[in-house]
Amino acid sequence: LVGILRATLTETVLDGIEQRAADVAAELMEGIPPDQLMLGGSDDLLIQVLDDDGAVVAASTESGDRPLADLEPGVSATVEVRADDDPYLAYVTRTDAPGGTYSILVARSLDFVAEATELVGSFLVVGIPSLLLVVAVTAWLMVGRALAPVEAIRREVDEISGAELHRRVPAPVGGDEIARLAATMNRMLDRLEAAQARQRQLVADTSHELRSPIATIRQHVEVALAH
Repeated sequence: LVGILRATLTETVLDGIEQRAADVAAELMEGIPPDQLMLGGSDDLLIQVLDDDGAVVAASTESGDRPLADLEPGVSATVEVRADDDPYLAYVTRTDAPGGTYSILVARSLDFVAEATELVGSFLVVGIPSLLLVVAVTAWLMVGRALAPVEAIRREVDEISGAELHRRVPAPVGGDEIARLAATMNRMLDRLEAAQARQRQLVADTSHELRSPIATIRQHVEVALAH
C-alpha cells in the first residue's frame, strides 16, 4: 500500500511539472523572451530555462543560476535532483522558440510524498496489529460459539451409561454438520436403547419359561435326597 501510494503521488508530481514545462514552452513559442517570463518562485517548485550551451538564461527565484540537473540539451527525462538538501523530481523538455532553442527544466519537491507515505506507514504500523487483534478475538469468539454445541454433545455422551440410555444429546437448531452429528448420535442411542430393551425382554421371557422345569427338577432332587 505504501509503495502504491508513493508511486501514485510521484506520478501526480510528474504530471504537474510536465504541464508546467509545457506552459513555459508555450510562452517561449509565442515569442516572449526568457528574461520576461513570469516563472514565480517557491521552495517547492523550481523552474529554469537553459539555452543551447546549457547556461541558465531564466530561472525562478529559488532556482539559482546553475542547472539543477546534469542533462544534455534536447533530452526529456525524469531525474531526482537535490536542492537545499531535499529530493526533487525534475523534468526537462526542449522547445524551438523564435529567439532560439531552449530547454525548460522544472523540478518539484518530493517532501510531501515522503510525508504522506510516512504518515500512512505510521497508521499501518499501529492499525494492522490492532486490526489483526480484532480479527483474532472475533474469530476466537465465533469459533468458540460455533463449537459450543459440540462440547455440549461431548459432555452428554460422556455422562450416559448403560443404565441411562434414555438420555439424548442436545440437538442444536439448524441443518449444519453439528446438528446432523447430534441427530446421528441420538439415533444411535435409540438403537442402543431398543437393543437393551430387547435383551431385557429376552432375559425375562427365558427366566419365565425356565421357572417350571427348574421347579420340577428341584422337587425330584429334594425327594431323592429325602429317600
